[in-house]
Amino acid sequence: MDLQQLAAIFQATLASDRATIKGAEEQLKAISKSPGYTLQVLKLIATPGLDASVCLSAAVNFKNIVKYRWVPTDADIYGGLDPIPDNEKAGIKEILPDLVISAVPLVQAQLNEALTLICACDFPLKWPNLLRELAAKLSAAAAAHAFPSIVVILRMASGIFQRYRGQSSSNNKLVAELDHSQQDFLPVLLEASHRLSTALPTAQDAGDVASLKHIICSYDLTFQIFHSLSFMGITPLMEEQLPWWMSQLLAILNFNSPLLAESDPDRASVLDAALGSACEAADFFVQQLEEELEPYLGGLATSVWHVLMRVSLNAGQDALAIAAMNFLTSISQSVYYSMFKGDVLRTICESVVIPNLRLRPEDEECFELNPTEFIRRFAQGGDASTRRRSAADLVRSLVERFAAEVAPLFTELVQKELAAFQADPRENWRAKDTAVFVVLALSARGRTEERGATKVAAVVDLDVFFQTQILPELQAPDVNGFPLLKADAIQFLTVFRSVLPKPVLLNALPHLVRLLACPANVVHSYAAIAIERLLALREIGGGVAGVPARGKRAKFEAADIAPILQPMLSSLFAAFRHPDSSENEFLMKAVMRVVGSAGSEIAPLLPLCLQALAGILIEVCRNPKNPGFNHYLFETVAALIRNGAEANRLGDSGKANSSVSENSNLSSINKGSSSSNIINSSGSSSSSSNLANLSAAASGTTPAPSSSSLSSTVATNNSSSNSNSNSNSNSNNNNTLFVSTAVAEQYERHIFSAFEYVLQQDVQEFHPYVFQIFAMLIEIRDPAVPLPAAYLQIFPPLMMPVFWERSGNVPALSRLVQAFLWKAAAAVMAGGHLLQVLGIFQKLASSKAHDHEGFALLNALVAHAPLAAYKPHLPTIFHIFNARLARSRTPKFARGVALFSLFLAAKHGAAELQAAVEEPTVGMGGGSSGGMMMGASGGGGGGALFGLVRNVIVPYMPYIEGQEEGKAIIVGAVRLLTEWLAAPPNRHIAGARELYRMLGTAAQKKLEAGADAVDSDEDGVGGGGGFTVAG
Repeated sequence: MDLQQLAAIFQATLASDRATIKGAEEQLKAISKSPGYTLQVLKLIATPGLDASVCLSAAVNFKNIVKYRWVPTDADIYGGLDPIPDNEKAGIKEILPDLVISAVPLVQAQLNEALTLICACDFPLKWPNLLRELAAKLSAAAAAHAFPSIVVILRMASGIFQRYRGQSSSNNKLVAELDHSQQDFLPVLLEASHRLSTALPTAQDAGDVASLKHIICSYDLTFQIFHSLSFMGITPLMEEQLPWWMSQLLAILNFNSPLLAESDPDRASVLDAALGSACEAADFFVQQLEEELEPYLGGLATSVWHVLMRVSLNAGQDALAIAAMNFLTSISQSVYYSMFKGDVLRTICESVVIPNLRLRPEDEECFELNPTEFIRRFAQGGDASTRRRSAADLVRSLVERFAAEVAPLFTELVQKELAAFQADPRENWRAKDTAVFVVLALSARGRTEERGATKVAAVVDLDVFFQTQILPELQAPDVNGFPLLKADAIQFLTVFRSVLPKPVLLNALPHLVRLLACPANVVHSYAAIAIERLLALREIGGGVAGVPARGKRAKFEAADIAPILQPMLSSLFAAFRHPDSSENEFLMKAVMRVVGSAGSEIAPLLPLCLQALAGILIEVCRNPKNPGFNHYLFETVAALIRNGAEANRLGDSGKANSSVSENSNLSSINKGSSSSNIINSSGSSSSSSNLANLSAAASGTTPAPSSSSLSSTVATNNSSSNSNSNSNSNSNNNNTLFVSTAVAEQYERHIFSAFEYVLQQDVQEFHPYVFQIFAMLIEIRDPAVPLPAAYLQIFPPLMMPVFWERSGNVPALSRLVQAFLWKAAAAVMAGGHLLQVLGIFQKLASSKAHDHEGFALLNALVAHAPLAAYKPHLPTIFHIFNARLARSRTPKFARGVALFSLFLAAKHGAAELQAAVEEPTVGMGGGSSGGMMMGASGGGGGGALFGLVRNVIVPYMPYIEGQEEGKAIIVGAVRLLTEWLAAPPNRHIAGARELYRMLGTAAQKKLEAGADAVDSDEDGVGGGGGFTVAG
């Protein structure tokens, strides 16, 4: 395709017509697989006179191809994404740096990002000449005073060197790479800096604004680069240059020019950006190089202080103010804190700290017009990037160092602000906001997301402050009055939830429920956050030493919230009707937490909740835009099914378990625990729901975890374990939940119509969620009742390759197929689907990303299907194992082979395993598995099995985790020892005695380790398990 045709396609992607755009995108997707495509795109970008919008579209396309195809992930390769060929990569590296320099700014940004992505993979080993090339270009540009080119080159270098930030100096490989980078680039950077220092006053005196902006921007980037190159420790070369760089930091901190003023108060000027980078670099050096920095510290502190004194409260200078305050905080925490004594201390508090603690008009505007951003800043820990947070950190540090001087100053401030509010609440409500924030800043010393404040300073009496200042805001009859103060009160309660007594928190819950009716988005979102976090609290103490907090008893049990359960859920669902809250993820997360905490108490409300969620799901399907909301929505459905099953479990007279597990009901069990640990039962189906159109829903989706593992049907005896799949031995497992057909059908009546709508509308991101809940419904179904025909109609479309080609579908589909094998293996075999299941296993086994899901299918097959059905295919399965082990062995895959082999031996005996390993393959490709198992040798009986045991089973047994898996490997190992190794003629084969000892020792160690093994998962429903949001 020539460049003109390519330009036309990119032009079409900018059309107003959606059909035209989609057609152009499909064309690009098709031709992007052609050899040399990326080079054609770069040539197009370099074409003189090309329309700027087309050029930008092409640059974005190129960046995305680099992002996903330079080094594709295993999941991407599984989905059919091919890496860019090496010869094409070489051509890109030859063209790209010059193209970045010559491109227009918007295109430059995209190409520079692509270059940074490439460097993350290939620099320096696969692109060793890059730095020398950039250094040469920088030297030439600096000598020619080509300031625009200097900026572009420095920006490329800064992007490359960002890789060193956050890295440990113990990483020897990276330290060597850093030394290489310093040797290649620092001398030229120093040379360029010298030239900039002489050019700056010239441009200032001449009033050359364009050059001045480029010079200051270059300073900004040089500070960033020196900061990055210093991050892993100061080297002799950098220490030698340190005086020069400190002088440049001081020069810029003391520089000011009205020519660089920014007219837009919401945008930072180039000087503000450079000053911010200077403060960040100085802050870093204070923390890392106290001794080396001592000669310069006084000048730096004075300069930064003066910068802060002239910084306005405009949003455009936020980053500068934050960086400067962070620098002062670092000094106050260092050995040089004494420089704050006397008048300096009071001036900093009055002129710097207090103004930045107050609410600004920008904050009020954000509260009203951009509530999501307000919540991100102030309620979710994101306030680390706000002035208020930096000012609070500074005042906390000053109070710790100078308690006698500073604490009274801020205590007086709190009293003064509260008095002003009492005098005229309507006019001075902002004063109370300041007072509450100061108390929060000074009192909450230690703070975690899980528990809120964990260490409290005795600045004020928290109980008194809560009763006199916070509770009245929560109790105020008018939920619409002073919304920001209500948000402050809720925030106070949320932060100190671990400190305030439980009765106080219980008394506050109804007030939080009432505040859900406030139409202000921040208020009802804060109320939902508070409810969710209160219910997620765990008791401190009283546990066994070494047990993490997540394993301890919930602070609020089902009985605590039972009296307000119905109004709480009603208010939460009603809050979705507030403007802009139809997909409020904080509300949905609170619903999920309430359902999880209620346990079996939710049973009477379950139909109404499912009906409400189904309605929400149908609405969301029209335009899904909030992945977090969607995640919590499906987790809530799962929690309802799980807790409903607890309340209505068979064989328990309708009595629910006294302890309801909060483990995520849609959680991945790939850590090793059985799927029965979550919901190990069967689902149901509605004959009225025509879900056989599943095959129409064949597009893309996002990943979701599976509940794939061994079933607890591992045989504990030699013969009775060979049972039909419909006779489920898991029914005796105390963790297993089964419900009656009537209960299962009640669930389906409420949610199947919504799920059918998801599939009909092909809402791709919801497919994994729907598949997993289908699996749950199959798992909880009464094992004595055959699976309804409507479910069995779903199975054939599940075997379509198009579903399994999408990486995100695989975990959910794997769990669903396992559920079918568990509850309807006979029907699956009778329907002729065995070869399809084995074909899916073969595809999954070739993928490093999903091979564990293939093993999960095989294990389910062994657990539930009759041996006669799949026995002819076992040699082929081991042939596939051999090929993958020889081609691309990974510890995960080897563990899977070891586990499957031992499970097969446990279930059907050592003779069946030996026959499978040593017989010729049939059915899926032919060949022979005998003698191939990674070093198998020796003729006679058991040669291939000897190799399997010696080279795979024994080495990888210790690394197989999970309680059910532990049972499988112990039983399998014992049967191998007693039925094969110890039996003639194998015991007479050379090496058999040694292998017997090795296998026996491994089994004994595993048995001892398994005695105290406890599988753990994330605390709480939806707290970390469950569906995985796409990354």
